[in-house]
Amino acid sequence: MSACVCEPCVFSWDASSQRAESNHAIFKRCVSKTNSLLDFVFRVNRALSQQRHEELIADNKDLNERPMLRLPLQIEKQMSEIYSCEIFYMFQDELWNSLLHAIELVRENEDCLVYNIVNEEDGVSKVFEVVYDKKLDFVSCICKKFESEGIPCTHMLALFKKLQISFMPNIYTLKRWTKATKLERVIDGDGVEINDCSDKSILLRRTKLFQLASNVIDKAVLSEATSKLVIENLEDALEKVKLVMKSCRSEGVLEKNSGLQQPHFNEPLQVRAKGCGKRLKGGKEKTKEKVKGEYKGRRCNGCGLVGQSRDKRNCPLLIKR
Repeated sequence: MSACVCEPCVFSWDASSQRAESNHAIFKRCVSKTNSLLDFVFRVNRALSQQRHEELIADNKDLNERPMLRLPLQIEKQMSEIYSCEIFYMFQDELWNSLLHAIELVRENEDCLVYNIVNEEDGVSKVFEVVYDKKLDFVSCICKKFESEGIPCTHMLALFKKLQISFMPNIYTLKRWTKATKLERVIDGDGVEINDCSDKSILLRRTKLFQLASNVIDKAVLSEATSKLVIENLEDALEKVKLVMKSCRSEGVLEKNSGLQQPHFNEPLQVRAKGCGKRLKGGKEKTKEKVKGEYKGRRCNGCGLVGQSRDKRNCPLLIKR
């Protein structure tokens, strides 16, 4: 089996939907529909800060730590240098479990080889079918772990051992799980390279500066004179860094403002809005006005006429009677 460098058509990976589901899972843990707008913004910013912090911890671990090997196999050593620490330990578990499986060739034809991978746990035998496509030079398993998670499953690794494959072919190593993912060139939608993910990465610069500072401090701490010298130089360097940062910020602001045209806003037309100058009235006030508008004057209880200033005590009609 040769190490093909192109991915076959049978492998599919919906990265966009997985990223969306990952973001949904993160935000569901920190926000709810009962949060106010201010509380929502605060919780989202806190979740993003925590996510970035965890990512920096994982990056620092990948750069400065070497994972422990459990087996004297070349494939394990190879993947420990390629995979990130978290993904490598997942791969290591799959590789360890592959040693417990029995392999049996079921059938063979011009196009493929079909193997049965048998695993016995607690007296129960589980059989998984692994197919090697000769034309595509690709191994696929019925469990679909590689297609869903991007890591070779236990059954595929058991077949690799059977075929005496000492090194992992490139086709089974996804770049998204490697340590060098952030060090590669990143191109935006317009085809322009994004320099933030190159060798000028903040994480790499911080690691180099931290290692250099650690070496200087370890050697200078043994003597009072050298310690004083390092302190003076560091204070001087800090002042110079502040001046450089201040000048860079001022130049950046000037360049940014020089490239922008000052917007010109015209005064809006004076339009009288409907109901301008009137206040809103309540229902009780409207009812009083309605009753007042319907009132046409006092009613005489003697003659029954409306709009009179008399009552039945001085009504002419009653007096004549």
